[in-house]
Amino acid sequence: MNTRVQPSMFAFVDPEMPVFDPPRCEVREINHSTLEMVCLNHHYAGRLPGACTMALGMYVDDIMAGAIAYGPPAVPNVQRLCGDEYKNDVWELKRLFVFDWCGRNSESWFVGQSFRWLRQLHPQIKVLVSYSDEGAGHLGWIYQATNFVYTGFSIESGQVGFLINGVEHHNRGLVSLLGTRSPKAVMERFPNAVPIRPTGKHRYVYFLGSKTQRKRMRAKMHWPILPYPKSMREKDSSEPSGFQPEEAGAAPSLPLHTTSSTEGD
Repeated sequence: MNTRVQPSMFAFVDPEMPVFDPPRCEVREINHSTLEMVCLNHHYAGRLPGACTMALGMYVDDIMAGAIAYGPPAVPNVQRLCGDEYKNDVWELKRLFVFDWCGRNSESWFVGQSFRWLRQLHPQIKVLVSYSDEGAGHLGWIYQATNFVYTGFSIESGQVGFLINGVEHHNRGLVSLLGTRSPKAVMERFPNAVPIRPTGKHRYVYFLGSKTQRKRMRAKMHWPILPYPKSMREKDSSEPSGFQPEEAGAAPSLPLHTTSSTEGD
C-alpha cells in the first residue's frame, strides 16, 4: 500500500466524478495535521476526535477527496462489548468524510478499503464501533451498506456541551477553551451560555477476523442486534424493517449511496 502523504490537500477546482470510478481513486495514510484540517474545516462536528490511531485519505486523480479515522473507543466500557476476551481488540470509527463532488458509492467503497488497511496494519483489531448522529440527520446508511450490524440507540447523559455566543462547543472542546468542562465554570465565564442536550446516536458494529472469530464475537456481544433504522419516509411506507446480515463482517454489500457524506461520532 502506498503510504505517502499528499503535500497539497485540495485542488482549487473540484474534480468531476458524477459516476464513481474506482480506478481514479486511491487510499493513502495521512498524518495528524491533514486529518485535523479535514475535521475542523469540513466535517459537520467541526472538531478532531481524540485518540485517532490510524487515519486514511481518499484521493481522486491525486486530489484529496475524503478522510477516515480509527482509534480506541472514547467510552471505556465500549471496549468490553464482546467481553474481556476482546477488550483490547475494539476500535471506533471516529470520523468519516467524503466530498459531495465524489460519485455515488464513494463512501461505502472508502469504508471497505479501510478494512483492508486495518487488516494489514492493525491485524489485532477485530471489532469496530461507529455512531451516526440523528441530531445531524444521520441514520447510518453507509454502515448499513457495508454490513455493519445495528445495535440500537446510544444516549449520553447530562449535557454534551454549550452554545456560547452562537457557537457550539462540545465538552471536549470546552477543555481547550476554558481548561475545564465544568458546567459551573462555563456559566460563570459565559452567563448566557445555553446547555446542549444529547440527541442520541445510532450505534453500529462491524466484525473483522475469520468467519469463526466473527461468529464467536457476535455471540459474545452484550448489545442486541436490531433491525436497521429507517427514515421517516420509509416508516410511512409498507416496506418491512431494515435487513440485518446473518454474517456481519464477511464482506461489504453492494455500495449504497447516502444522503450525507459525513459520518462518525
